[in-house]
Amino acid sequence: MNFFWILLQLLIAVSILSILNLTVNVPVTLFSLLTTEFVKSEVFVISSYVIDFCNYAILFANLVIAIQRGTVFLFPQRYDLLFKTSIMVIWISLIWAIPMIIVCFMYYNECSYEYITKLSHYSLRCANSTRNPKIISFFEILIQILVPLINLTIYVLIIIKIFVAKQSNINKKEMSVLKQAITIFMIFQISSTLFYMCLNISFNLEMAFVFKRLLNAILLIAGTATPCYFFFTSPDIKKLFTKKVSVHSSNMFNSRRISVRASH
Repeated sequence: MNFFWILLQLLIAVSILSILNLTVNVPVTLFSLLTTEFVKSEVFVISSYVIDFCNYAILFANLVIAIQRGTVFLFPQRYDLLFKTSIMVIWISLIWAIPMIIVCFMYYNECSYEYITKLSHYSLRCANSTRNPKIISFFEILIQILVPLINLTIYVLIIIKIFVAKQSNINKKEMSVLKQAITIFMIFQISSTLFYMCLNISFNLEMAFVFKRLLNAILLIAGTATPCYFFFTSPDIKKLFTKKVSVHSSNMFNSRRISVRASH
């Protein structure tokens, strides 16, 4: 059930990200010539920071999921200590608190990624910072690289443990959850890899437009695929949905029976 609560945070961030990408980023990317003024508006700027916030929340939600899976498979004796109810509140708080700190810092310094013609790639520009933007960019990229590497290391160790362990000792339900966690990690790593390429590979302005469209499309697809994937593969979510539907159907049936009796 702990996995379900962490997953819920991921799905909330994904939903907000998808809505903003669909309503803000995609139209702006497709009709950039018609929306020059809108790109400079406060609404677009704030929406961009909210999208960044959701991206960070997804990043750290994936990290917490990886730690939770790692504890289940590698240190099962520590699981109750690290993921009891009181500690779960801390984990969930960190998923939202760390991205909030990062985005507030970026917003305060008016930092955003822009295509720099002179450099021929995207770069971080901070209009209100007395510090060197390269230092801020270094720490920001370090987070983008280090967190996925930690996730990948945990999953590799888990896979090694599974191959070494006896099949009879492996819980099928935990294996199913592990597959879900690895799949969702890989889905969002596609966009992270593309983002990292945009910061390090030289390309012209036309390709910058293509990369931006591609990144928005990948995030939109990932955001749509995530809840669908978990709905069709998670027994807990299926049970919850089935229970809600059956209760609603039962209430509807009972109300109809009462109305029929009243009419007679």
